[in-house]
Amino acid sequence: MRHEEKKRGEIVHRVLSAIDYVDGDAGAVVNAAATDIRKAEGPDAVPGRLEAAIAEFLREESVAAYFERRPGRVVMQEQELADSSGRLFRLDRLIVDPEKITVFEYKTGGEENDERHLSQMRNYLRLIGEIYRGRKIEGLIAYVDAKSIREVR
Repeated sequence: MRHEEKKRGEIVHRVLSAIDYVDGDAGAVVNAAATDIRKAEGPDAVPGRLEAAIAEFLREESVAAYFERRPGRVVMQEQELADSSGRLFRLDRLIVDPEKITVFEYKTGGEENDERHLSQMRNYLRLIGEIYRGRKIEGLIAYVDAKSIREVR
């Protein structure tokens, strides 16, 4: 079962990393991303039920705001960062707005690894703070299955 959960999480990340903005219907945007993945990897690469769950997640009001196209907004997917020791980290979604920087991390399944997720996010916020000195920075852990967001400062 653990292998299936991990594979499911990887699919969710792959679909979401293909979406910079949701202009219009979230279902159509998710379908376009899933279709591109299916063309590259085969018809079973993104199950339809998973596509629907991702679209539902993106329709949530608290989530949708981070997928809106806004003046001055720049979105970076799967952004790699290195710490002072040379260790590499990959942020799921980095949103650079004129007024703040948002680190957005996707999690599937439950919140059972919550402390590990919080620790991971705090590390990302520290790294981003070193790059964007003096800017307001927020971290959001997005629980896709629960359709909820947890703010981390």
